Formats: sequence, structure tokens, C-alpha cells
Amino acid sequence: MSYRGQNYSRLLGMPGFTDESMNIHFKLYEGYVGHFNEMIDILNGTDRDNPAYDAIKEKFAWDFNGVRLHEAYFGNLTKDYKALNPDSGLAREMVKTYGSLESWANDFWEVSSTRGAGWAVLAWDPEGKSLINLWIKGHEVGTLFYCVSLLVNDCFDHAYMTDYGDDRSDYAEAFLKVIDWVEVQKRFDSVVQLSREAEYAL
Repeated sequence: MSYRGQNYSRLLGMPGFTDESMNIHFKLYEGYVGHFNEMIDILNGTDRDNPAYDAIKEKFAWDFNGVRLHEAYFGNLTKDYKALNPDSGLAREMVKTYGSLESWANDFWEVSSTRGAGWAVLAWDPEGKSLINLWIKGHEVGTLFYCVSLLVNDCFDHAYMTDYGDDRSDYAEAFLKVIDWVEVQKRFDSVVQLSREAEYAL
């Protein structure tokens, strides 16, 4: 069965992001979905002794993560921005870890602005019970075991070059103004609940 992907056209007209830029990005995401489906079709019909099987398995994580990271990215954007509730569980954890919401935002902006091609991610560590802003190089390098992504920013050039040229710092600033904090809070609440359930199961 083919994976159909998601429609994110609701984001057209988002402040700081032209429709041209977003449509280019949607097209790239659709490409990852297509590659993912091609790989599944081949893997389902390929003998494991066939060299093609190993070659596709080696590249599978890149395309799989390309789909999932883009879905997390588009899914945590909104045209109707509302600031994070400072009394929310997520906000309290940010203050606990970074000292203040402003300090968290400055750190996330820094991660988004100063590295190569990849992803800036706010993640929850269910083992350490803490938040961390991390950098994923490409689609794979730098992921932390057990951690769950809550907020994802695409920092490949296709995400910002059309609107911001090579100034990724301005793109990072624009990103912070269109975060769907309701969605991010839902993600946080879900992983915290899973963490608690895991504790009770021990």
C-alpha cells in the first residue's frame, strides 16, 4: 500500500514565507514521499540476497526521515500565530532547562542559524526528563537515542533561499514567529504521558 503523504496547502499565505517558496518546499516533500514508496515497492519484492536490497536499505533512512522530518516541520507551522502559554508544561520545562523562554528562543535561533544543511530540533529526553535543542546533520547524523522531536526547523537551503537568500538568520527569526505552539504542546504532552506510563510499568 502506498503512502499518500499530507497536504499542507493551509500554510500558503503564512507571514514571512512566500507562496512560491512554500510550493517549492511542498514539491520537494512530495519527492521524498515518492522515493519512499518506490523503495517500499522494491523492498517488498526483492530477494535479500540481491545487492539492490542492501543498497536500498542503506539509503532508506534518508528518505524515510525526509518524509517524517518534513511532516513534523510543516505540522508545527501556522498562519495564526499565538505565543506559547507561559503556564504550560512545555514552557515550564523550557524555563527549567534554559532559564527563560527568551533564552530558549535565542538558543534555538542559534542552532538554526549557524550550522550546515540539516535540521534544528527541540527534543524531549524521556530518560533524563529534560529538553534539548539539537542539530541533525542531513537527515540522520546527530539524532539522540530515545529522544522525541517536539519542534522541527528545516535548515536546508531550499527552505529559505527563495525568500532570504543566504541569510539564514533572518529565516530562523521568521520561523520563530510562525510556530504552532498548540501543536508543539500536544507533542510534548504526549511524550510526557508516555514517559510516565513507562515509569509506572517498571
